[in-house]
Amino acid sequence: MVLLDIKELLNGPEIKVLRSVLQPRLQAFGKEAVSPQVNEWIADAERQQPYVKTRNVWGGKYAYDRLVTSTGWKELGKWGARNGMVAHGYEDEFGPHKRIVQHAFNYIYSASSAVYSCPVSMTSGAARLLVHQLPELPPDHPFHEVYKRLVAREDNWISSQWMTERPGGSDVQNSETFAVHSPLPEAGMSNGAVKRLDEGDWLISGFKFFCSATDCDVALMLAKTDSGQLSLFLAPTKRTETLPDGSKGT
Repeated sequence: MVLLDIKELLNGPEIKVLRSVLQPRLQAFGKEAVSPQVNEWIADAERQQPYVKTRNVWGGKYAYDRLVTSTGWKELGKWGARNGMVAHGYEDEFGPHKRIVQHAFNYIYSASSAVYSCPVSMTSGAARLLVHQLPELPPDHPFHEVYKRLVAREDNWISSQWMTERPGGSDVQNSETFAVHSPLPEAGMSNGAVKRLDEGDWLISGFKFFCSATDCDVALMLAKTDSGQLSLFLAPTKRTETLPDGSKGT
């Protein structure tokens, strides 16, 4: 096991030239990380455990169960996004050193995040995957918007990884989830030929035993296609629907 010495990392010759810019920012972020406000969010996140809500205030059952998380948990996520926990790895300010800068901030964040650093890491991984796909996609492909949201500092999205199943555990080749190619006809799409993220070409069915970051906005998941081989899919966890009164809901 290799232990990370953050001081040694930031004193390396390859990043020494950035120290005058980076050090004051890290110090300011470190002060925030131990501030009364952040400690209050941590305490709230630890005290108010997430739970599943199945019925509304009138006793009516929701069409889909709802996951309820604490205010502290949500605020810790927003605080991390504002300070670039994902964004630093994809913005150009620090050039080839941006990954080192990202990990330096996450080194501080992880101890004051009530484990929100876990979905942050998964989101960064999803952004890394997408950024290599975007050059091959048309400019109106919904993955462009997904990427922008994953690396955003405001109104950002969180990505999850839904891989594990009961039969195989970490041996994902034994996955039973399957995907069927079933594109929507253009007439049934919300905006003609331009697809929304929730209007993809595949239908996925199965049971994932362990779903990280269940309150995410999008999820990466494995499923087998007709070939019998595993493929990786990106799916939204919410759908936009037109309600009877004409308004939009999720």
